[in-house]
Amino acid sequence: SAGGAATGAASTALSTGNSNSTVIALVEGRGNARGEIGMAAIDLRRPNLFLCQFSDSPSYIKTFSKLNILQPV
Repeated sequence: SAGGAATGAASTALSTGNSNSTVIALVEGRGNARGEIGMAAIDLRRPNLFLCQFSDSPSYIKTFSKLNILQPV
């Protein structure tokens, strides 16, 4: 896309039988935005929405760290 904006395939984590109530959507940039990660997380039990964009390495260590902290369903 124009200006190096991050666009890519989004994924959403959903499951049942888990006491956690956070749902996360991730997107990875393409082209000039390669290595940029966009993350949206919402807690379905509390009115908390978490949005962030950050650069990550090919091993996605920052992404995995955030997922570990947020503990999505």
